Amino acid sequence: MKFGRNLRKKSTEQLSQRIFYGLLAITVLVFCCFFLIGYDEPFVDNPDFNAPLFTDVLILLMWVLFLGSVSLSVYSIIKDYRTAPKSEKDEDGIPETRINRFVWGGTAVALVLTFLVSSSTSMIINGKPFGDWIWLKVSDMFIFTSILLLIVAFGAVIFGATRYIRRGRK
Repeated sequence: MKFGRNLRKKSTEQLSQRIFYGLLAITVLVFCCFFLIGYDEPFVDNPDFNAPLFTDVLILLMWVLFLGSVSLSVYSIIKDYRTAPKSEKDEDGIPETRINRFVWGGTAVALVLTFLVSSSTSMIINGKPFGDWIWLKVSDMFIFTSILLLIVAFGAVIFGATRYIRRGRK
């Protein structure tokens, strides 16, 4: 099997790039289909609303991506704790274990804190009140956590980009 042998020769960075580009292509394709094909179909129960043809495909993609990311995260955590050395060991001067645990713990803390501060105020959706407490809190939690993690990522990129400037001062 030539395809499998070629994948084994690729570096981790090349594999992750290919997976990223594949997921990006699938996402763009599904969103283009959602917005460009049958977007103006009227909803059967109320013709004032749209019922795009590819809504189910979009929802399925989101569930697959969500469940895949949660599954890979759980697998990664379990594998990390099983294979991590008992003593704190630095890899080329970088404390990998400490960084991994900080990232996992920080993400978990961010999710819990954003859940606690999120709003559960009912909303009017399609002319009807929606007041499901848990789903309002969860949706706010994911929005706030996403914004927080994007800000942290932006800060990390800026910090990394200024590495050469900081080195020049020493």
